[in-house]
Amino acid sequence: MLITGGKLISSQEAKALLAPVLARHMAPRDLQIALDDELNFADEYDRSGVLLLPDGAAIDGDLALDYECAEYDGKSFRGVLALGSLAVHGDILNANVDGGPFLAVLGPLTVRHIIKGGAPLIAAGPIISAGTIYCEYNHGSFRAWGGITAQGIVIDDQSYDISGPVSGIKVVLWQDDATQYLLPEFFYENDDGTLEANDDLSETLKARIRAGEPIFRDDALGI
Repeated sequence: MLITGGKLISSQEAKALLAPVLARHMAPRDLQIALDDELNFADEYDRSGVLLLPDGAAIDGDLALDYECAEYDGKSFRGVLALGSLAVHGDILNANVDGGPFLAVLGPLTVRHIIKGGAPLIAAGPIISAGTIYCEYNHGSFRAWGGITAQGIVIDDQSYDISGPVSGIKVVLWQDDATQYLLPEFFYENDDGTLEANDDLSETLKARIRAGEPIFRDDALGI
């Protein structure tokens, strides 16, 4: 990934910038948990800074939210904070389901696909995705407070908070009937006639989204 025009700031500076934005959407107790635990600002042993991006920043290619990729100007960072709009000319990717540097965008976020595991993602403005958003595993969190436009959003065992208008399919795998949204080939029939997801559903969905291949039924898309 190619990131230009940013600068590293201290975690204390980033926390001071983020806290008022989060406070508009969260109760005080939830705010403290988000800052200390989700965004990991309470870790006094982590000396890495936060990559601050100006309004109108653009990333050429993918944005990888994994710690081994979190380096700017030769120094590691614990998160990315965009002060306004951010355009990612590729995908936002987070392969590690247990964690990763956070991404917080205070303005509109445009991206192709979002495929994320444990890295926290906060979007205060609208998310405009040309493809699909897939959020996997309960170590991560996904907060979209400005609405979402995407072909589809799949929440797979992850904490989420979506407000504002949503344009596109939204399926929460643990509460929705996923067979009504996802392609039939992702399921098998039990002896009693019920349908169950294939064991490798998560890996299959991620691979197909990344490759730009379909995952949703035509009737769910209105085709």
